[in-house]
Amino acid sequence: MPVAAQPRPEVDLATRLDGQRGWLNELDRSLKKRSIIALLLTCVAVGVGAAALYVSITRTSDADRIDALETRIETIEDAAATSGVAPTISPETTESEGAVGESSTTEPPADGVGTGDATGEALTPSPDMPDE
Repeated sequence: MPVAAQPRPEVDLATRLDGQRGWLNELDRSLKKRSIIALLLTCVAVGVGAAALYVSITRTSDADRIDALETRIETIEDAAATSGVAPTISPETTESEGAVGESSTTEPPADGVGTGDATGEALTPSPDMPDE
């Protein structure tokens, strides 16, 4: 004997709309969370990229400055070796100056010729030093 399909009871329209609203609110909350997480991750990625760019730029410029200082030191050592005077580091010289055999506190002589070294000989300016 066939079983007759019982008709579904009609659900009123207000109940159906409440169910859909609840489902949409749940979907909206999960999308808000995902959007906030995506925004935060994007900000972190941009920050890390900016930091990497800064480090790469400053590393290159630091390397250039170190190369220039090494060149200056070699030039001064070569000049000292040819003149027979041992290079000395004056106590006033700071690490950031990195100068060998010259002091920032000496004043130029009145005749305007080089600053000279400990022996009184005039030093020739290095080609990579800016003119004052």
